[in-house]
Amino acid sequence: MKSHWAIISAGLALFSMFFGAGNLVFPLLLGQAAGSHNFYALLGLVMTGVLFPLIGLLAIMLFAGNNKVFFGKIGALGALLYLIIQFVMGPIGSIPRLINVSYGTLAPYFPSLSLIVFSLIAAFIAFLLVLRPSRLLSLLGSLFTPILLLSLGSIIVLGLIHPPSMAAAEGTGLGTFLKGSLVGYGTLDLLAAFLFGRFVLHQFQREGEAPKQLMGRFFKASLIASALLGLTYGGLTYVAAFHLNALPAGIPPEGLLSALAIHLLGAKGALIANIAVVMACLTTALTQIAIFSEYLQQDLLRRKIPAIAALLITLLMSAGFANLGFSGIMAVLKPIINVAYPICIALSIWNIGGVLINKKQPAYAQLD
Repeated sequence: MKSHWAIISAGLALFSMFFGAGNLVFPLLLGQAAGSHNFYALLGLVMTGVLFPLIGLLAIMLFAGNNKVFFGKIGALGALLYLIIQFVMGPIGSIPRLINVSYGTLAPYFPSLSLIVFSLIAAFIAFLLVLRPSRLLSLLGSLFTPILLLSLGSIIVLGLIHPPSMAAAEGTGLGTFLKGSLVGYGTLDLLAAFLFGRFVLHQFQREGEAPKQLMGRFFKASLIASALLGLTYGGLTYVAAFHLNALPAGIPPEGLLSALAIHLLGAKGALIANIAVVMACLTTALTQIAIFSEYLQQDLLRRKIPAIAALLITLLMSAGFANLGFSGIMAVLKPIINVAYPICIALSIWNIGGVLINKKQPAYAQLD
């Protein structure tokens, strides 16, 4: 029973790491735009936002989380790609987006609070909490993720009970499917798989499990996380397809979830749900901050600065980029994602194929 709960807890933690700003915002935007073609949009989103990240997790598992070997299969291009992934998932992309969504979620309750002040407050809180990264996995799996799932579940269930009619869709089902698949790129989940997979495997290894048991636990946890991602995407896209067109126009992307929660739950119920979302964004950001600051200190700067200085640099960069706003951050990321994502898909399939065709055993070596 204990081992089953450990797998479930790990799956919940992995889901929470994946479920960041893009996972909250993009399904809502997609569902609102897709209308009655939402089924096709959801299929595209699940392909690039669930299936490909799962492939990435399994691929990095076969390399025991060793990203140097994994990306080293394509030489210098792999090293450059890994550098880009670290920055995109770190201080120029994912972390600033999480700060933005947290701000947009709380802004209706604190109208005088500016984004720059909020981003500095968030950076200070993260600085205090990320000093204990070894506790993140248990904290995510046992506390914050269940609260997040209950909050999102309440929004989804209420949104699907006696909903209004969907808006009529424009275009074709195929076009909507392709749009959904492109939206899946924006979640950044395939890129995240390489970093989070290594992080979780490293935490499992610290618990002293034998290699085969460790990989089995990670595989099952990955399936749980992927299933939860798919279910949540489905719920959010359909609720958005039914309800978002009834909300006032001009709501920024980072404020959509808050507006939807207030619409469905009322002001008091929405406050509880929105606080849970902010907690989830914070804990996801903590994982990414811990990963990037370690990469900055150990890999890029070769331990020439102390870990606390790398952490401060990461937080200040993240707070600065957060002030571009969600749309501004995406304008920076979009051309990078459009190039990096297909390469990462191909590399994952190539590396999995290489292990299977050559019938090599997974690399149960020390993590890099």
